[in-house]
Amino acid sequence: GLLPAAGEVLRQAPHFITEQAPQLGEMFAGGRLGAIAGAPAGPVGAGVGAIAGAVAPLILQAYGTGAERRELEGLEPDVLKTGAAAVATAGTEFAATMIPLGGKLVSRMLGLPERALGGKLAEESMKKALAKGAAVGVAAEVPEEAFQQMLERWQANLPLTNDAALKEYAEAAYGATLFGGAFGAGARAVQRGQEIGRAHV
Repeated sequence: GLLPAAGEVLRQAPHFITEQAPQLGEMFAGGRLGAIAGAPAGPVGAGVGAIAGAVAPLILQAYGTGAERRELEGLEPDVLKTGAAAVATAGTEFAATMIPLGGKLVSRMLGLPERALGGKLAEESMKKALAKGAAVGVAAEVPEEAFQQMLERWQANLPLTNDAALKEYAEAAYGATLFGGAFGAGARAVQRGQEIGRAHV
């Protein structure tokens, strides 16, 4: 039924969030170091450095995953193909993570100057903020995770549309729903709290 299914989703969500936590930590640490390194070149340099620093560990992680998949399938290493898939995977991972966070929160986490944005979030109820955040998180994460799984199969010379592939995409989408919903809701709640704090300063 619907209630048992919802309970199962809530039960598994912390597992998926915990699983993603180290990757998020590496991404933001790398982004902050990149921003510092690029700061002498001004705001543009800091921004470019932040993106490069955040994406670099994602590329390395995706390359390692792809190389392991090729080995599992009994294939010889293919640096170019696995590397291309890793770059595409890292780019989509970065974008899907940034979207739910919003500009101000991303700037703060990466140590970049914050842009002056409207404070409409402060007017939202917590329930509305959580619902909107969850929806944005799921919308960003589900297609991204399915696409990444497709890239992993592509670089391993596996079929992209057979039953095994569709099962992998569905499993990736399920995990993305759990993580994206919780991550997006939490991110919007934090943004809302920051806006309320600014409004009372």
